[in-house]
Amino acid sequence: MIYNGFDFAPWFDTRLVTRSLLPEYEIATRDVPGQPGSRFMRAELKPLTIDVAAAWRARPADDMAALRRLMASRLLCLKEAELWLDDERHLGLRYMAVLTSPGALDTLWHTGEATLTFTAYDPVAYGAEGRATVSG
Repeated sequence: MIYNGFDFAPWFDTRLVTRSLLPEYEIATRDVPGQPGSRFMRAELKPLTIDVAAAWRARPADDMAALRRLMASRLLCLKEAELWLDDERHLGLRYMAVLTSPGALDTLWHTGEATLTFTAYDPVAYGAEGRATVSG
């Protein structure tokens, strides 16, 4: 997992990712006088919740106090940031997401595992970027 430009792979195993294949959406319709039924107006995508199971890869010789501080500082991001997930990184896909729940992050230091919950308010994964020159 890469979040906000930081690769967590050396410290966490984050291969177990849970999310819906498609985000939920809301359909808006309008009744039209004189016609049976309703007319479709628009569809709106709802935010996508992404759960990442994080498990320590720490060694007994590692300074856990220093690692706790480093991980906390790297996970704290008060804006949307790029989130690259291990199961889609090879596809070049990323989300713009915010860590909305560190879960039981406090237990991560003792049990070695925690679930991090991210929310992508724009629930569509972004792919590779391309540039083109347009004239005329």
